[in-house]
Amino acid sequence: MQRFIEHYRIPWRKCVVLPNAIWPVECPEEKDNSETRLIYHTTPHRGLSILVPVFQELVKHFPEKKLKLDVFSSFAIYGWPERDEQFKPLFDQCREDPNITYHGCAEQSEVRKTLANAHIFAYPSIWAETGCRSLMEAMSAKLLCVHSNFKLADLFKTIQRSRLHKLRLLHLIDEVFIFNLLVRFICSKSLHLHFVIRVS
Repeated sequence: MQRFIEHYRIPWRKCVVLPNAIWPVECPEEKDNSETRLIYHTTPHRGLSILVPVFQELVKHFPEKKLKLDVFSSFAIYGWPERDEQFKPLFDQCREDPNITYHGCAEQSEVRKTLANAHIFAYPSIWAETGCRSLMEAMSAKLLCVHSNFKLADLFKTIQRSRLHKLRLLHLIDEVFIFNLLVRFICSKSLHLHFVIRVS
């Protein structure tokens, strides 16, 4: 809002921010833990180019963890499929990796079903945002959320606004182990971004 106020010279008293909202994701009481499933379900320019090589490194180092990544990512969701062109090599990289399922732009019902069965929301965001619906959906599905927290992507504001987010005890040690490794690998490869652990 600050940017709009400064650009258009609008008085503060005439401004209000309407935060995003979601329909909570229903998920099973217990998830299938035979694999560790990660998900990225937002447009590619927000950090997919960081996540894919980091995920591939994790798979190389820890094949016994059976890591899988679902990627729902395309500008077609906004009606701008032509903007996907610059990300085609990245999408092809996803398609060619047996541990990554690239869904492109899918129906919301498919995204929600995948969220319900995922374990980790991996989101090394490099985009300016404060009301991230993807993060809200991941929290509502009780995922462990790894996301950046730097000045442009102030995702703490999403957390603060969300009434769905409550701390819970961690029971899945392998899940937490992979999560911490993900943070470590991303931090080592992404220009000193700071990451936080968010437990739904």
